[in-house]
Amino acid sequence: MWLKWIVIFSLTAPAWGFRLTSDFNNGFYWSSLPINITVIETSNAARKAMLEDLSRAAIDEWQTRSGLS
Repeated sequence: MWLKWIVIFSLTAPAWGFRLTSDFNNGFYWSSLPINITVIETSNAARKAMLEDLSRAAIDEWQTRSGLS
């Protein structure tokens, strides 16, 4: 039983590293990521326009919340 938990913890502990740093919490790693969303819709122009508007809104929200704009 203990061996199982030790193995699980040793395999998953490195994945938790990003949560433990103040740099990650302050956004030093993710705040400067470029966000590019490309809409690929050829059959319906109205749907493409709607998806482009939604993707623009998502990018703007990301930049606003991350402090890039």
